[in-house]
Amino acid sequence: MKTKKILSTLLRGAAFFVASASSQASNLFQNPGFETGDFTGWISGGGSKTVTSAEAHTGNYSFAGQALDFASQPFTPIPTSSISELSFWGKRDGGLANAVTLSYSDTSSELIIVNKIPIGSSDWTFINLIDYLDDGKLLTGFHIYGTSPGPAYLDDFNLQPGQRPSPVPEASSYLACALLLAPFGAKTFRLLRKRQAV
Repeated sequence: MKTKKILSTLLRGAAFFVASASSQASNLFQNPGFETGDFTGWISGGGSKTVTSAEAHTGNYSFAGQALDFASQPFTPIPTSSISELSFWGKRDGGLANAVTLSYSDTSSELIIVNKIPIGSSDWTFINLIDYLDDGKLLTGFHIYGTSPGPAYLDDFNLQPGQRPSPVPEASSYLACALLLAPFGAKTFRLLRKRQAV
């Protein structure tokens, strides 16, 4: 019985390791956690930008940026319908929000205001941008700014190819639509998703 338990634990550990390695291997960001100790794979700018060992979500380094500091990466055009995850982890000492710009092959771009990273928290916050991708387009670039005052620490960027998941509406959206349509006795309704700050 003891041997079975040990074997089961080892198999679970091996499965987790393989899944993690596979996820890292398919990540389309180069140097996603800045573990080279510099901006290898990234285009960076701003006077205060740095790759720091003062904070890290995983590994030893992260990108630390003030308001005008940025880090960006271009990609070989990839259909937004073929992206299963677009995310990163953040932590910040100050500032109201980070700005993210997504670029597309038709030269259009989309600005996203990321304001859900608590100021001064000792915890890292996971930010998922998958629902903000424009349908029917080809993603060609990712651009993120720091904060002022700052810095903002940003780490473990992840762009995974795969089938894009369907958006999950918030409970408040269901409630609002239900209240709106209740007087008409509607049995079904369609939820319209509005883009908002993450």
